[in-house]
Amino acid sequence: MEKGCFRKGFNNRLLGGKLMFCAVILGISAQAFSAQHDLSDTPLFTLAGVDPNIVLTMDDSGSMAWSFMPTSVGDYPSTKRAKSAAFNKIYYDPNVLYEPPVDENGVSLGNASFTAAWDNGFNKTGSGSCTKDLSSNFRPSWGGINQTHCGSSNNSDGFYNRYAASSSEAAYYYLFDNSRSGCNGNLTDDDCYAKVVVSATSGVGDTVDEQVNFANWYSYYRKRVYVTKTAATLAFERFNSNIRVGYQRINNSTLTGVQAFSGTRRNNFFDWLHDLPASGGTPLLTAMDKVGEYFEGAAPYRDNPSDGTSTERSCRQNFHIMMTDGEWNSGSPSGFGNVDNSSQTIPSNDYGVTTYSPTAPYRDGNSTYLGDIAFNYWFKDLRPSAANNVPVNVSDLSTDIDGDGDTDNSDIFWNPINDPANWQHMVNFMIGLGVSGERDFPDDYDDLLDGTLSWPSASGGNDQAKIDDLWHASINSRGEYLSAQNPEELVSAFTDVINSVLDRTGSFATAALNSGTISSDTALFFARFTTNDWTGNLIAQPISDGTNCGPVALGNICASAWDAACGLTGGFCPELGKRVGKTRPTNRVIITRNDDNNPIPFRWGSLKAGGDQRASLNQSDSLGSKRLNYLRGARGQEVAKGNGGIFRNRKSVLGDIISSIPTYVGPPGRFYFASTDFPEGASYAAFKTTYKNRDPMVYVGSNNAMMHGFKTENGREKLAYVPATLFSNIWQLTKTDYSHRNFVDGPITENDVHYNSAWHSLLVSGLGTGGQGYFALDITNPAAFTEANAASIARWEFTDSDDADLGYSFSKPSLVRLTNGKWGVIVGNGLNSTETDGNASSTGNAVIFILDAETGALIKKLDTNVGAADDPKGLSRPNGIIGTSVVDENGDFIADRLYAGDLFGNVWAFDLSNSNVSQWASDYGSGNNPQPLFSAEISGVAQPITSDLKVKTHPSSEGFLIYFGTGKYLGKSDLTDTSQQTFYAIWDRMGNSSNGFNRTRLLEQTVTAHSTASTDLRARVVSKNSIQWDNGSNPVESTEKLGWYIDLPESGERVHQAPTLRDGRVIFVSVTPATDPCAGEGTSWLMEVDAFDGGRLDESVFDFNKDRAFNDADMINIGDIDGDGQDNYVHGSGIQRKNAGILSRPGIINHPDGRTESKYVTTSKGKVESILEDSGRNRQTPWREIR
Repeated sequence: MEKGCFRKGFNNRLLGGKLMFCAVILGISAQAFSAQHDLSDTPLFTLAGVDPNIVLTMDDSGSMAWSFMPTSVGDYPSTKRAKSAAFNKIYYDPNVLYEPPVDENGVSLGNASFTAAWDNGFNKTGSGSCTKDLSSNFRPSWGGINQTHCGSSNNSDGFYNRYAASSSEAAYYYLFDNSRSGCNGNLTDDDCYAKVVVSATSGVGDTVDEQVNFANWYSYYRKRVYVTKTAATLAFERFNSNIRVGYQRINNSTLTGVQAFSGTRRNNFFDWLHDLPASGGTPLLTAMDKVGEYFEGAAPYRDNPSDGTSTERSCRQNFHIMMTDGEWNSGSPSGFGNVDNSSQTIPSNDYGVTTYSPTAPYRDGNSTYLGDIAFNYWFKDLRPSAANNVPVNVSDLSTDIDGDGDTDNSDIFWNPINDPANWQHMVNFMIGLGVSGERDFPDDYDDLLDGTLSWPSASGGNDQAKIDDLWHASINSRGEYLSAQNPEELVSAFTDVINSVLDRTGSFATAALNSGTISSDTALFFARFTTNDWTGNLIAQPISDGTNCGPVALGNICASAWDAACGLTGGFCPELGKRVGKTRPTNRVIITRNDDNNPIPFRWGSLKAGGDQRASLNQSDSLGSKRLNYLRGARGQEVAKGNGGIFRNRKSVLGDIISSIPTYVGPPGRFYFASTDFPEGASYAAFKTTYKNRDPMVYVGSNNAMMHGFKTENGREKLAYVPATLFSNIWQLTKTDYSHRNFVDGPITENDVHYNSAWHSLLVSGLGTGGQGYFALDITNPAAFTEANAASIARWEFTDSDDADLGYSFSKPSLVRLTNGKWGVIVGNGLNSTETDGNASSTGNAVIFILDAETGALIKKLDTNVGAADDPKGLSRPNGIIGTSVVDENGDFIADRLYAGDLFGNVWAFDLSNSNVSQWASDYGSGNNPQPLFSAEISGVAQPITSDLKVKTHPSSEGFLIYFGTGKYLGKSDLTDTSQQTFYAIWDRMGNSSNGFNRTRLLEQTVTAHSTASTDLRARVVSKNSIQWDNGSNPVESTEKLGWYIDLPESGERVHQAPTLRDGRVIFVSVTPATDPCAGEGTSWLMEVDAFDGGRLDESVFDFNKDRAFNDADMINIGDIDGDGQDNYVHGSGIQRKNAGILSRPGIINHPDGRTESKYVTTSKGKVESILEDSGRNRQTPWREIR
């Protein structure tokens, strides 16, 4: 992390308008602290795991030299339609932007010149190279292995060397127009085509200069082999050293084995790709067999494939990508036969499936087809000496494959959408270019699945069956088939394959819901990112109400409605499967604050001339204005664009979204009403009426240094804000050697607040590891989001320049009404306030800031006086507060009490009930000697509290119960921390001498059992010990308790996310980081226990047997614990899905039946999991839930 003296923002109020580089220059004397808390700019779960193997097989057959597609078009070279993309799918299409390919560094090979276009853009200077002036010397290509426009060979020479026109002329194409005279409306009628001579302004699509676009097509796309090279370079440029790549050509006997995709291997791969020839047959069968045999060896599984002593990893995944433009026609490997129509023994697996009996859609009547070879290398354990540790890829748990009325392990296992194989095997991704089989892809899938249709035979010259065999091979190996009918679809197909591999090997998501109950417009908004290029997505997916998404079951997730990244970037959108128009960078509404702390548009002309912000963006090359435009989304200066640009390549304008959780904001909907102490409540109803039709929005921070606001209707961005405190570092986002760092990566809170005699909707966000500051935006009226209104939108920023005790801003803000009549923002001071950055804390104390919601001015700082000098490890690390909880004791909408947990394990209680701010203080201790309510520790070792606390009134109505977990998951050292962590519920009796206690005064509940509930689900059982609450009498009996706790049993297990209180239950997620690379990124448990005593519940809340019912069939066998000779069954307290990875805190939504609910958790696999549960809402709850 580059966090030093130069990190700070530009706050003239404190720095006099000068950017200072070191504390000593400012004359600040700061205590030197020997240690800080470990923080990572890279998500911890991405540091684990084993890099997958990918072998790319490319078709280098003679037909790849053809300039027509599909093959049936080949008989019509002299027609008008042959020069139209409507008929000849590879010919120039004015609606497509032809992007040049790239080299190994992502550098564009450059736009071609219309008057000197390269005949072969991949061979610009070598033997046989030349250029053509397309303004006068264009001649459409057609077929020919050796065909070239260079030299004197511009003549037809039989079928394999011929052109689509007899002479040269100005570049042209034809458009299909069924309104032309004589046109019969068919694509085969030349009377329907109008000729267009290419000029700078002739384009009808997105291109500005059609001459450049046409020249790019000519040099990089006009032949099948050209478009294949281009598509592959654009796709593989996304990969980094976190994969291992091997490659081969189908007509070459040499397979280059896998190596890490960096350095020499990356260079050689792109050189090999650029040199791909087009000559020979199409021996796909032997090519696939060669890859399978390679994966049977030891080398692909070693950490270093070329080192025979290197460790083999049993969890390494094997992917094979095969691209071809035709049917296989030569070479047949031996030893296969009709593999998929023969009984086979299946390796040991988690689903209990031991044999394969020929069944649809795998079986056919053919021998030694691609389907047989693919099935062989899928069901066969390729490394029988290695443990079966390969991650499974199971996404469909509900389809009844065998039609017997239920969904069991067999259905999950034999569902082609799933890959349940945990043994070493090969997954095939098959890409067909310009080909179509006898079966209609993908429409015939259901009929193939149930056996209504079978796979055809190629006997009798039925070559279409060989195209179907590509699809069959992908199904038989649990991969994917992608059919590309034109150049744009081929680029998209390669991109889709890359995305599929990434989805199986690593990404992450966060999510939010727009409603608490399912209705027709309920949606899930989830953000995810990939580590290969640090880009992000924000996706909206409707939740099925049983009718709004066709056959999708109630509570399940429907197809995506939009992806905000696509709306910003434009082009083909993989998530939606279609092209999306981009948002022009100049049209985006982006605001910030200038050197003088005034809100302004985020435009170069709005920055102060000669100011620090311009100086930071300019760096040493004076490219500041171009950097700013890049950050706005302009992509012309990216290296890949080939315009002499020097900025980092991006596949998406939207940056990665890691810790910022999407936050839905609809029309005002609180239930404020007036009282003596809350007079502003009288005007809230009018505020709700005024804005009842405002655009619902979803807000999220990304690490391209912006807080974004997207319209939920269509995902289009309406607002972005760049915090001024980040300005000194945002230039780094343009660096070609960019090393990931966080920017706007902190927690978000929104609320309706009252100031300046009016109600406002206010959003406040921290920066997480992105910086030491908070900012506030007035989001009352999205219709008024314009750059001209920057001053009314950007409210304030509060940074460590305002108070040095503020550290990295992890604390989730609370927007509350205070007893002094103001609305305030309450935040903890976060982590590492003593960092040497020009504004270092002198004490490292844990403190809480109470800020004015309108201005950001400090109203009160609550200091615990526990800081670096009190570090329980003796390392002088600063203390800090992340988790807080504000309590309204009497329901008058005014904050009365505040709880907070610190990094040293202390829980603090603060009294805010006095209207005199000076009286706000710790409720325990006195003056400068505040005392904690409770200290979380075990055997003298402090347990850090790093998440929000949740509060309920105690069942006695005396005081409150505070719920929280312990453990830290923020830095690399946390991955190996195996110290005992705990989930607690403690009782604050509010003044009844209950403070200063520890776990000895709490009831212990224990995890008594773990069990495999079903193939992919594990269960956890918690004890059910009864609690006797302290009655306040003396002496205190040992059986009288002030709360309860559960020690988390797995080594390194911890709780770093806030719990949820719901219907008498407390719900929390634990995380156990992985120490073994083959254990993936780690695991999580979703826990639900009784909020009253921490014990297991009296009913089943988890549908362990997945029958969508909650009854005794979901109980867990814990063995004979009472000695009566009979096994005992109890209700489960926790659930874990195998291979789900690390889970987020769940979003919860009620079902219309009033009894069930769905919990939606996002995973470190980049997926959203839906968990059906019993809500428990029919249970009697003897206390009120506060927060």
